[in-house]
Order: sequence, then structure tokens, then C-alpha cells
Amino acid sequence: MLIKRWVMIWLVWVMGVHCCEAALHSGVLQQIRWVGIPTASMAMVAGVSLDTKVGRSISERRVYDDIHRLYQLGCFQRIEATTNLTPSGVVLTFLATVYPSVTKVEYWGNRELSTAQLNRLSPPQLGGVVSVKQVDEWQQSIESLYRSRGYDLAKVLKISMTPSGSVTVELSEGRIRAIQFSGMHPANLTSVFLRELKSKAGGYFNTNRVKQDRLRLLRLGYFEEVLPANLMDSVDGRDLVLDFPIRLRKQNKVDAGFEYTDKAGENPITGFIRSDYRHLILPSDYLSLKIQAAYQNQWGIQGYSVRYFQPWLFNWIPLAVNVGSWQETRSEFLTKDLSNQSRVAFNNVRSGSDVTVVWMPLDDLKWTWRYLHESVEPKANIPSYLIRSLSWGMLYQTVQDSRDPRNGVLWSLSHEIGGRLGEIELGGLHFQRTVSQLSGYWDLHPDHMLAARWMWGTFVPHSTGTFTFENEGFVLGGANTLRGYRETAPPFLGNTQSLLNIETRHRVSSLFTGVLFWDIGYAGSGEVNVLNAPYRSSFGVGVRFSSPVGPLRFDVAYGQEWMIHFGLGHVF
Repeated sequence: MLIKRWVMIWLVWVMGVHCCEAALHSGVLQQIRWVGIPTASMAMVAGVSLDTKVGRSISERRVYDDIHRLYQLGCFQRIEATTNLTPSGVVLTFLATVYPSVTKVEYWGNRELSTAQLNRLSPPQLGGVVSVKQVDEWQQSIESLYRSRGYDLAKVLKISMTPSGSVTVELSEGRIRAIQFSGMHPANLTSVFLRELKSKAGGYFNTNRVKQDRLRLLRLGYFEEVLPANLMDSVDGRDLVLDFPIRLRKQNKVDAGFEYTDKAGENPITGFIRSDYRHLILPSDYLSLKIQAAYQNQWGIQGYSVRYFQPWLFNWIPLAVNVGSWQETRSEFLTKDLSNQSRVAFNNVRSGSDVTVVWMPLDDLKWTWRYLHESVEPKANIPSYLIRSLSWGMLYQTVQDSRDPRNGVLWSLSHEIGGRLGEIELGGLHFQRTVSQLSGYWDLHPDHMLAARWMWGTFVPHSTGTFTFENEGFVLGGANTLRGYRETAPPFLGNTQSLLNIETRHRVSSLFTGVLFWDIGYAGSGEVNVLNAPYRSSFGVGVRFSSPVGPLRFDVAYGQEWMIHFGLGHVF
């Protein structure tokens, strides 16, 4: 066994002193001889600074101190010192027995790091012997490698050596015995929470993974709060219990608020009442009911929507399913009206239903398929039209906290085909629509970051003689696109758009974040000419106030005129 404890070194040193106590002679040292030390180990011995030197009188104290120094190398089982008198002086001989040469290096308990990875950390060389210092450095390098990979609880339990020279490293990588959630919650939701975690019972603790797990739990939408995980060690220190303190949101709630101001001026105030029900049929499902109301002399029901969502189909198949039905009145512009003077808003009744299926093959990647059936009926002398479409989409997201992103990217791409899919007639408006968004977030300083978003889209109607509205095309202007312009008089309408938003965000305190922003974009009836398009831009400052539901947004912008915008959450 490799002796690393000083008490063991002390005991061996005492035994060695006792054995050589009567063998020392006084006189001037003429020569130092080494017996029993392999040539490969002499380099370590030469590195020890001995007090006993040739030409100096022999001192028992110095010899005993030198034996102690040699034992500290950790490669000697026994050391004795003897002296012989010669006509020219005293010859000092160190008789040594070294530990066996290393014949094999093995690791026990490593699962997350391979033996090949650990062997790259300069383990003991086969055929040589090792010192206590080498073992300490080796142990530190192993634990440092684990910490660099996020395994902060991994440690070397013991390094031992057999008489045959086999070195064994016994490791504990921080095995997770169990994962639990402290806080009031229905027992049948535990399995729902566990399936979202990358950390698993029987797996190993990783700091980076556990941080991501906390954010994954927050993204579920069930929690008011998820605190950093607590760790509880077992008695032997070989495994642990991972505990997430949680506070659930109320399962059922009712919200109300103002939705938008009617662009046509017929219904100046439009509001809504929404009631949400969680865990209605299965644990983790969600039902939302919404009633749309408008005020003109008196309040009246204007529309409704119903949406049902399952994050896992039957809590068994990893496919999210979203089903909706609605009949709502919306105030929209005709996308053909490109000039400010001729722009007219219409109140349209949109009635329809859709089915969306989401597949998540990777943590950061989602694929979406959607079928949409919707009728658009203007409350004016404008022909109505029907939309029957199939679409697919992709979302790649490395942003951890979407409510307040700090690092990462978000890229989405969707393509929708309406009316005809190859030889299959779907009916309704014949068109194609493609939309893409790319957002990036960079931490420049712990309290300062840069955010940018680029949006591009095109709507190609193949049906002739049908006027479509902005929901099929694009409109730029207002609090979420080109700030400094009114939503009721946007600068751009059209079937093609390009938009760039840039923000610098500076965190003043835990409650307030200051923002400087610049927006530039264009939408029109044809392809965007990047160099010659009549872009409009705006700039301004804003403040974000932290709240339990996300940042509350307040922006002051200048574009066509000075504008003040309010909202919930970041613009992107």
C-alpha cells in the first residue's frame, strides 16, 4: 500500500532509527552509498536535499532527519543507515527496500469519465515506483478534471497498491440515489416533473445539468418558484438525495384584461376574460377558455376560444398535442393597402380550429406539424375566404430562461401551404407562407448584455381576385416591431418583411434593467431589395421591472413621432 499518512511515516521512521542506532560511527564522512534502490528511483532520491554531506562530520541527528526526508517520498518500505570506518574516513550506507514497481493501474467506480480520459492525467508509469507527492498531484488532477466537467461532488476515495504492483484508484462520482420535490404538490405530478429532468436517480450529480433541470422545471409553467436544488449526503458519502424546493402555481385561475384597441374605431375597447384549468383529465394537461368582449354603449360578447394541451400524449408518448377552436373578432388591415392615405381597417370574424403536434427529439430542438381550418368573414363589403393549410416548423433554442434570456440563441423556421398540397386539394385560399426568426443573446459583463433579433417572412398568394388581411401577410410598426410608430397607423403592410432589432440591456439592480434599442425594418408587396428598400427605423430607451410573471416593459421611442409603449416581457 502507498503510505500517505504522516503517522505511518513516523512509525516506519522510528523503526528504521531503532534498527540503525548502534551502527553509526563518528568521524568525517568520506562517501555515501545507496544499496537496494533501483536506478529508476535514483532520480527521486537525488532530488532530496540531505543534511548529511561528504566532508562533514557524521551527526546522528542529521542522518535520522535524512531518513525521515527519504520516507516522505513514499516509495520506500524500509530504510536503514550503517557506517564503516576506513583509513580515509567514514562511509555511510543507506540500505533501502522500495515498494514494488507499478504493473497495472485500475479505476473503480468511474462511470461518467472513461478510463482512457483518466489515463491522460499522467498516472504512475508502468515499471516505476511512485511517491506520495506524485500520488497527491495525481489525485488533485483527477478531481480537477471531474470539476471542469461539472461533477463537483466527485472525489478520490482511496489509492492503494497490492504487493504485485497493481495500483487501484477508488472513485465516488456523486451518485444520485433519489430525486424529490419539497413543497405542496399532488403526488401524481411527481412522475411528470421527473421526466423533464436530465438528472436521473441512479445517475450522477452534475452541477451544469442540475442548473438546466431547474430551468426546465420553470419552463413547464406549473411553478411560481423553483429554488436551487439541495443536496443531502448518505452516511457513507457515496450517494446523495437531490431535492428541488418548489412552489406550485394555482391549478385553476381566472384572468381579465384589455386585448387591443379597435383599429377601425367601431369597438374602441376590446377586453377578454380567460379561465385556465390544469390537470383536468390527466396530470399535466391544460384547458383554457376565453371570452372576448367589446364595449360600444354597452359591453357585449364578441368571440370565444377554447384550447386544450397535453405536453405528453396520454403522459406516455413524447409528443405534445395542442387542439383549439375559436370565433373572434379582429381589427385588421388589408395587405394591399400600402399607402398611409388609403389604409383602411376592417373588423373581421375569424372562426376556426387547429391541431398541432410537437415532437422533441433533442432538448434544444422541436419539430411542429399543424393543420388549420379557418374562415375569414369581414364585416364589410369584402369577399370572405377560407384557409385550409398544413404547416411544419422547427425551433432550435439554447436560451435557458425565455422570460429573461442572458445567453444562447433561438432560431425558428416555419413553412405553411394552403389550398393545395401537391395533387391533394385542401380547399380554400391557395398560398405559401414562410417565416423565420433568429435571436441571439450575449453576456458582455455580469450586468450588461447585447441582444439582437432578425425576422424575415414572405407570403405568396396563388389565388387571384382575393384580398387578404395582415394576419396572412405582415405588418410592421408598434410596440413589438418598429417602436416609435403606432399600431393603428403602421408604416408598413405587405406580403414580405425584413426586420432587425438590437438592444443593449444593463441590469441596474435585481428589480430594474435599463435598455437602449434600435429597430429597422421594411415590409412590402414584392421581394425586399436589401440595398434599396425604403427602410424605417426607430430608437429609444426603456426600463424593465422584474415581476413574478416576467419583466414589465416600459419603452420611450422615436420613429415617426415620440411614442410610449407598455408590455409584458421583453420584445424578444
